[in-house]
Amino acid sequence: MKLFSPEEAADTLGVSPKTIREWLRKGNLPGVKTGRLWRIREEDLQSFTQPQTTKIKEIEFDWDTLEKLTSKAFVDHIRWVIDEDKKNGVIHKNIKLKEKHGARAYEVYVISDIVSIFKFDKLSDSYFFVAFNQQDLEDMISWIR
Repeated sequence: MKLFSPEEAADTLGVSPKTIREWLRKGNLPGVKTGRLWRIREEDLQSFTQPQTTKIKEIEFDWDTLEKLTSKAFVDHIRWVIDEDKKNGVIHKNIKLKEKHGARAYEVYVISDIVSIFKFDKLSDSYFFVAFNQQDLEDMISWIR
């Protein structure tokens, strides 16, 4: 069994050693820490580089769980959008939380007359938001045809 240092793993993946250490600390990349030194098993590095199949797992939604899985900024953004929608008379019927790519990403669906989708990527610690109303969806479908 071959073990890689963060520097060797960084060379293999084409990223900086700092990025590798961050992924190790966050648990995104499996590794072993002995004292102050990180080591990554070859099979873990190979598994990490394989394309991830899109596994989707629905998780029961609550705000605390969402913040633990993602970030406070992400949760604050979703709450802000919901509050703004309420000011405009939009009542949300359902909120769904889905885990994707083996806990590497999360999606939150806020459903009403408008469907808002919030996506959070753990590797880059970033998120984005998109919203569709019925007319947007119909326009997209007709454009695709």
